[in-house]
Amino acid sequence: MRLAVATCWAYRDALLPFFYLLDKFWPTHPEVTIVTDEWCGESYGADVYQGGRKTWCQILAGYAKEAKETILLFQDDFFLTGPVRQDLIDHGLQEMNIYDAGCVRLYPCPGGIERYGDPYFEIVPPGTRYRISCQVSLFKPAYLYTIASKCHDHGEASDFEINGSIYSCDLKEPVLAFKEKLSPTPLNYLVSAISRGKWEPAARDLCELYGIPVDWSQRLFTDAVDQ
Repeated sequence: MRLAVATCWAYRDALLPFFYLLDKFWPTHPEVTIVTDEWCGESYGADVYQGGRKTWCQILAGYAKEAKETILLFQDDFFLTGPVRQDLIDHGLQEMNIYDAGCVRLYPCPGGIERYGDPYFEIVPPGTRYRISCQVSLFKPAYLYTIASKCHDHGEASDFEINGSIYSCDLKEPVLAFKEKLSPTPLNYLVSAISRGKWEPAARDLCELYGIPVDWSQRLFTDAVDQ
């Protein structure tokens, strides 16, 4: 399993707090690849996949096509807020292998729908909204490649979720998701630290709590008043 964090040059300021909190709350996390359009300048000890001037989906598809192991997909502004439950992530990976699932959603937003006998995960049937989600999920590389490569209309994350959920109905692999309202979840994080290009105040509060030296000058806050 390899953790892939999807980002871009415009969101490079999110990487420092992302990695600080990742190391704090998941010190034994798997190796990381930064999946980006252009070089972000600082890799924080991770590998870098540079996709160039393409759409979000095209870059993700290019990375997934080359990947050799299960992808744990994060977004750059998913800032962890507490310790990660490695045992639940490992259980999700086990379920993926047993049932040959294409995707196992670890963050229940939304959660699973149909029970199949597991205490933590449920099936997300075809036709369900956000069956394919940008929330933290495990993906088989070939499955992720197929979904991302088909999302070419606009090629952004929203297209990946909306049209990707439609495209997934034609694929044989099941999709699993952690049960909604079941606690604790495998991991907890800000959803999201950046909204519509602006910092959420919760991101500032979290970083100040842990003394993370973030450069806040690159973007406004959602609660900022016009000057």
